[in-house]
Amino acid sequence: MTAGRPARVWVLADDRPGHANQALGVAEALGAPFEVRTLRFNRLGRLPNRLLGATDRHVTAAARPTAPWPDLAVAAGRRTAPAARAIKARSGGRTRLVQCMWPGAGAGACALIAVPA
Repeated sequence: MTAGRPARVWVLADDRPGHANQALGVAEALGAPFEVRTLRFNRLGRLPNRLLGATDRHVTAAARPTAPWPDLAVAAGRRTAPAARAIKARSGGRTRLVQCMWPGAGAGACALIAVPA
């Protein structure tokens, strides 16, 4: 977060309403404004996260997030996690990640992981 401006918060939503609703619920609970960035996936989205790494190559070109990067990215579901990690990497590590549900490989990049019981 930069002094003088409110935190920039993104919700990374996929095509699964249950995932998106979890991330939206977290963002709404923060009480701060947020933007929903809807991710659409290409065939690489079927690959396991350990093979994808911190990348958004599995996101269609039209849906790939671009700068200015958020201060906080909230995501849910396996396919959003590599894109969230790519955002963190491109922001120089300034973006903090909140992941609802277990992200698989790369969990260490998250500031918070909330796993439903």
